[in-house]
Amino acid sequence: MAKPRGPQILTANHLLTGEAVFWTGHGWSPDYHDAEVLHGPEEQQDRLAMAEAAAGTVVGPYLAGVAEGGPAPTHIREIIRTRGPTVRRDLGKQAVAPAVET
Repeated sequence: MAKPRGPQILTANHLLTGEAVFWTGHGWSPDYHDAEVLHGPEEQQDRLAMAEAAAGTVVGPYLAGVAEGGPAPTHIREIIRTRGPTVRRDLGKQAVAPAVET
């Protein structure tokens, strides 16, 4: 039996743009607020297998931990991915959206 890991979201990179995207339950979105929160290990592994089979749409899918009660990222890598490029604040997600709460 899989070890419980807490709530997770499914994330990947869009194949054509390279942008970080998040599984919503119905498709991929560049906004992590739209992410479907996955609670059980079976549900998490089923969604990951689905994403891995979606070749041609996304690459590098993986599960990322989130805070209880919502899809707020808990790891520095995910915080950076939700904000966009770190080299220029006038480009990417950080130029059009408020900062992610940490």
